[in-house]
Amino acid sequence: MSIIGFIIQLIAGAAGGNTEAWFQLVGLLLLAHAGLIVLVGLASGWLRTGSTPAPAISRTPVTASTLNFVKIFAFGPVLLTTIVAVLAGFRLPIADAAPFLLLSGLAVVVFAGNSIELHHQRILGMAWAALLVAPAVLAPIAIVVLPRATGTELKVAQPATAMGKFFAESFARRTGRPLTIVGGDQRIAELVAVGAPRWPNVYFDTNPTPGSRINADAVRANGAVIVWQSADTNPAPPPDINARFPDLVPEVPHAFARPVRGRLPPLIIGWGVIRPADASGAAH
Repeated sequence: MSIIGFIIQLIAGAAGGNTEAWFQLVGLLLLAHAGLIVLVGLASGWLRTGSTPAPAISRTPVTASTLNFVKIFAFGPVLLTTIVAVLAGFRLPIADAAPFLLLSGLAVVVFAGNSIELHHQRILGMAWAALLVAPAVLAPIAIVVLPRATGTELKVAQPATAMGKFFAESFARRTGRPLTIVGGDQRIAELVAVGAPRWPNVYFDTNPTPGSRINADAVRANGAVIVWQSADTNPAPPPDINARFPDLVPEVPHAFARPVRGRLPPLIIGWGVIRPADASGAAH
């Protein structure tokens, strides 16, 4: 069997099991482009109600190099991502779809031709303004309403500052050193790192970056705070945390007040300290 035949067979076999992931990704990309689709529909005369000719905007013809640039960087990443979705069952969070929107508007303008007629100009301007303002208006509303209505919250509504301050001060009291490394649950560790006074580094032990200076040796030398989300005040870490950090000294989990609690349970964060190799053993 040739290499090309083997690759085709591999893709065909993977596609059968990952079709759902592919459809989800395509649907997500269409959803992310919903605003652009609305603007294009209005500008192209969709639901045209009158016979008044639309003003045309003319431009200098696009060069071949510009056209190739737009084709490669507007459609290339989307094509590659869909292929990965078929092969690996890749699922993309909606917040991570932003890079695929960067050149979408430019691609529409380039392929619309050298003379573009704009229909429904007034409605088009109002729609553009609404799409521009709506996210800024809806985000704070969602932060307040979702915890009360559905029992869920946005990640931006979590008490990162309080978490960072607490763990940084706790580590300093126990070791006499500033907190420089946070690990454990990646999402919570990132929140602590953002909220801590000196912005400690995050230790990605489950997916380490080759050549990174934040590695197991750095954790042993400088110490670290390891965090995870807990359902109660039991200080025992989850089995995976315990296996990854055998030198961890667990502490009593700490509850943090949510900015908007609503129907959400208390935010309890389990944590423990890995002391630096030459720590002086400061008192609690």
